[in-house]
Amino acid sequence: IQVSPNVDSLVQSFEASHGNHTAQQDIAKHMGIETVILMDSQSKYAMVASGNAAVYLRLSCYAENIWDHAAGVILVEEAGGKVSDRNGKHLCFTAAKMAGNSGVVVTNGVLHEKALSALREY
Repeated sequence: IQVSPNVDSLVQSFEASHGNHTAQQDIAKHMGIETVILMDSQSKYAMVASGNAAVYLRLSCYAENIWDHAAGVILVEEAGGKVSDRNGKHLCFTAAKMAGNSGVVVTNGVLHEKALSALREY
């Protein structure tokens, strides 16, 4: 599998409690992305890794569980994408909760800096 620079969609959770849908969609629009795909589980990572989505944003207000992200990070990075928190820091998987991270930003790699810039401006 491989990420694609030629897609322009955001993937996010069905569950509103898993992130700030309004902010995530506003940031995507700021990046020129209008299409939103709703789904749950680590399939969001698979959508980016397989080139079917460009960005997955999870702007939660709580410390994420590592088991919700660790495998997806490997998948996206091996496919050529990038993953960080909203501040550009690598996700920390040294404890059950990712307390040292703020949200999750997953991209096809090409859009990563654009996503982080949009987050800083938001």
